[in-house]
Amino acid sequence: MAQASPNFYDPDFDPDKDYLDDFEDDEFDDEFDDDDEEDDDDDRDNDNEREKKEKEDNKEDKKEDKEDKEKNETENDKEKNSESNETNEGPEGGEGAEGGELGETGELGEAGELGELGGEAGEIAEAAEAAEAALEATEVAVEAAETATAATEGGGAIAFLVSNPIGWAILVVIAIILVLILVGFVVSGIIGFIGSPVPTGVGGGTAPPTVVAPPTTPGSPSGVKGMIVDIALVEANLPVCGTGSQQNYGPVCKYQLYAGCACGAPWCAAFVSWVYNKAGSNIPKTCGALLSYKSMPYEYDIDVVVPQAGDIVYAPRSGGTGHVGIVWKIVGTTLYTIEGNSGTCVEKNSYRDYGRSRWTNVGSLTRY
Repeated sequence: MAQASPNFYDPDFDPDKDYLDDFEDDEFDDEFDDDDEEDDDDDRDNDNEREKKEKEDNKEDKKEDKEDKEKNETENDKEKNSESNETNEGPEGGEGAEGGELGETGELGEAGELGELGGEAGEIAEAAEAAEAALEATEVAVEAAETATAATEGGGAIAFLVSNPIGWAILVVIAIILVLILVGFVVSGIIGFIGSPVPTGVGGGTAPPTVVAPPTTPGSPSGVKGMIVDIALVEANLPVCGTGSQQNYGPVCKYQLYAGCACGAPWCAAFVSWVYNKAGSNIPKTCGALLSYKSMPYEYDIDVVVPQAGDIVYAPRSGGTGHVGIVWKIVGTTLYTIEGNSGTCVEKNSYRDYGRSRWTNVGSLTRY
């Protein structure tokens, strides 16, 4: 094997000597082993660096994936909130939109949740409105169907009556019945107008053309009216008086119980009923002043007639009540009466100008 010449001059250099033999195998091997260990250390370091870099790369990838996911969720929330804001104008939709904006910033996690809740609330509100609109439309359709059905049925009945001979016969019979009813009303009205007295006062009517002249002397009534006056005078002359609260108890209970009311009730009308029935008049028994007057066969306005002995006179009071008395006599223009529940007893009273300033109506058993 040829030996390479050194690049410097060495006086001890022997060209024929093999300098390679001077190296011992052990030293060479040790140096080689040391090189291997250094290479292994370098490989381990490289592996560690590679693993570290891979971990960092994986961490960066995970971070980027997480950011992409959050970005996608934010965009989805934004789209939901936009749809909610377009379809809902209520306060819940507005709150959902605000929550969506907070979630979009990425600064508050709870804001994103509020945005999702707002979007869901908006969808629920939209569904509720749609359901309500559908319900209203259904109700309208049902009403229209019912109206159409009724119209169809009515139209069918009319068409049957018009197009069928039997229908025409039914229509003719109905028309005849209606005409007969109308004629009956007209005839009964004419007969009633001709045969009825001329009443006035509470029931209305037309006053007589002239005022009935009063008697010049008291005189004594005859018949039932005379008996009415006589019985009333007996009670007034005793006199019969009430006791207790408002003088509505005691001896006057006989009037109240006879007329059908309890002791303690006002008894002016009860007194009139008791006297009239004792005299043989069959007027209804009542404890009401107005009913007592209205039970008389003839009713007159006191302004156009002069009361007669045995009649009753009536005066309304506030609250639907009133007062009644029995006409005792007429002297000149003075009206004398006998009244129950006048003060505390059955009393005699007198009124000027036929009592027209006190009384409004006259009830009589006879026609003037």
